[in-house]
Amino acid sequence: MHVIDADAYRPAPGRLVAFRPTDTMLSAAARAEACGEQLSANEGMHLAAARNRPRADSWLACAVDLPRPVDPCDLAEGLTRWARRHPTLRTGLRTGPGGGVQRFSVAARALGFTAVEAGRASDPRSTATWLTGLLDQACRPLAWPSYAFAAVLRGASTTVVCGLDHCHADAHSLAIAAEELTEILGAPARGRTPRLPSVGGRPDVRPPRHPGADDFDRAGALRTWERFLTAGDDALPAFPLPLGTVPGLAVASRSDHHHLLDATGTAALEHRCRQAEGTLFTGLLAATALTTRRLGAPSPLRLLVPLHTRHQPHLARTIGWFTTVAPLTLALGDRATLTAALPAARTAFRHARTTAGLPLESVTAAFAGRLRPTGGDVFMLSYLDYRTLTTTGEPPHARNPHHISRATATDTLQLWFSRTRHGLFLRTRRPATALAGRTVTRFVHGLRQHLAEDGAAPCTPSTAVHPDERPRLRSIHPHTR
Repeated sequence: MHVIDADAYRPAPGRLVAFRPTDTMLSAAARAEACGEQLSANEGMHLAAARNRPRADSWLACAVDLPRPVDPCDLAEGLTRWARRHPTLRTGLRTGPGGGVQRFSVAARALGFTAVEAGRASDPRSTATWLTGLLDQACRPLAWPSYAFAAVLRGASTTVVCGLDHCHADAHSLAIAAEELTEILGAPARGRTPRLPSVGGRPDVRPPRHPGADDFDRAGALRTWERFLTAGDDALPAFPLPLGTVPGLAVASRSDHHHLLDATGTAALEHRCRQAEGTLFTGLLAATALTTRRLGAPSPLRLLVPLHTRHQPHLARTIGWFTTVAPLTLALGDRATLTAALPAARTAFRHARTTAGLPLESVTAAFAGRLRPTGGDVFMLSYLDYRTLTTTGEPPHARNPHHISRATATDTLQLWFSRTRHGLFLRTRRPATALAGRTVTRFVHGLRQHLAEDGAAPCTPSTAVHPDERPRLRSIHPHTR
């Protein structure tokens, strides 16, 4: 899975096709009554942030290539089948009579899409510009539907794009979508209807409890959050090195993509982490803390880590926003090497995970009066291992799957690590300032050095990534240690 920013996505040009909701689908939403289900904390924060932005910039999308031309009517039929499969895509949000936000739902049979020709693009940039504009217009939290489909048709191939407002999806959802759309839309070429695993319902407003969490200590989790916020003067964490921005004031962002280690080097790094009773993720935490400290950041390192909440088996294949965040504080003392720092990283992450059963609603309610506002982003570190995602198979007719994120304004740095069969990658999103560029360049250079300790050779610094990444579907957000 190629994780990339929308501004860097460059699909080959061709005939442009948008898929519009049918009149039946639009009428069903207009008649639907509010279902009374309250918003989750993720959705509430997403809506609040969306109201303060001049444009839609928080959608997620996946793109897959099929190595043959596909008739637009066949695509519309397959996309309709896929949308009917996932409960969240039958729901929408709208402003109610009193100004509050209501959720509504329509029957699966009401969903339907028709293909609409939109002309022809002559080059990759104009193709990407058209796709981005389409998703900007459609993928808004209060739109119906708040997701969209598009395709680029060529003589020998087809690119299919699925964009979703963040309320409908997380990173794992994009991998599911890429897999299932490939199966459904590739099926006619093989003369069979794919049998896909069943899916669960919408995410509950509270994150499902982690297995073994019956003794969850809610008071202890709140104390952990309180200590975390107190250490940051009641502000959520920001990247601890200069980025050339005013804290709390978001500016235009830039995303960069780095191939940190090849497959052999990544395997060697994981082996070192396991020998120290850690994981690759805790190794990344340790390397991040070591690098920022070497560059002059204060200790301890404070950041948020996203955790998935797909603990029930029936949620494994469900599209939705199944994540929460945990506060992590990592103090290294005088530890100077990755191996020496791993026990501290492991302990810090285990402690952070003790808060995972606490709904974000409880956190925001408990500290609403003291939280200082931010510029919309916080310093966070995410990790996803695409090699270990379970699936019905790795279909040979799919190529070039992409996870595409819309560029956003920001005042801090965020880190997305991913592992594929080609090795270890990092996507950074930072303010588009000269100082931030220099700081992130130094950070990535230092990170490579720590990850390559004991002989694992780092990749040559480059933003190039491998295009043929085929996702296999079980989300491995860092929840195992």
